[in-house]
Amino acid sequence: MPLLTRLARPLTSLAAIVAIGGSALVATAPEADAADTRQAFISRVAPAALASQQRTGVPASVTIAQAILESGWGQSQLTRRANNYFGIKCTAKASPTQRGCVALSTAEYVRGRRVTVVARFRAYANAQGSFEDHARLLASRYRSAMAVTHHPETFARRLQSAGYATDPRYATRLIALMRQYRLDRYDTTARVATPSVGASTVPAAARGWIVDRHAPAARVRVLQSALRAHGLPVAVTGRWDAATLRAVQQFQRSHGLRADGVAGPRTWALL
Repeated sequence: MPLLTRLARPLTSLAAIVAIGGSALVATAPEADAADTRQAFISRVAPAALASQQRTGVPASVTIAQAILESGWGQSQLTRRANNYFGIKCTAKASPTQRGCVALSTAEYVRGRRVTVVARFRAYANAQGSFEDHARLLASRYRSAMAVTHHPETFARRLQSAGYATDPRYATRLIALMRQYRLDRYDTTARVATPSVGASTVPAAARGWIVDRHAPAARVRVLQSALRAHGLPVAVTGRWDAATLRAVQQFQRSHGLRADGVAGPRTWALL
């Protein structure tokens, strides 16, 4: 079963967005109100999308479009109940920012047919946890898309071809949203912004370090800072403790590495 799906919900507004395709319209008062509400949603989630791009390279425009599509502009039951903006399902291993699971009905496509099933989805304490989890997932699992982060529309198409969602028109809908709301302007903002926290706190020499319980305090402190930049719950103390070990293992698991708890060259390359 695919990891990600869209929750079952009315798609009238989305169908209208796709049909418009960017053409100019004269808005009535209710339409203008809806446009204001949608822009408010975009403005609300844009900072998290920008932070994700700075941290992982996932295009902010794609992240925002996915949040719109997956959450129904933040109005889906999953988003309101569990702060899950991307329809990410529960798996055997919990993510670092996950806070349990919720079971809800969802629409999936099986052999081209739309069906409704009940699935278990990840729950988060807040929206930030959802956006961080989404970025980790894409950066670690969808390598073909990550190879074209400079071209968001190609990125969206590669997500679909890699099996991100069961909807056969998923990429088309993302691209329609990206064009309709000119979400590419957020990609430009992210590219010219200051470097991510992780990038600025990890010295180039760290790529050759082996950091574990025997490492000097200064190197442990750098490691802890880098782990915090990736949203992991660890204090920057310079002391190797159980929380640091767990954070390293969680980071390694979420990036497809062997979770041995030792920060070696492969772990540092992703930090």
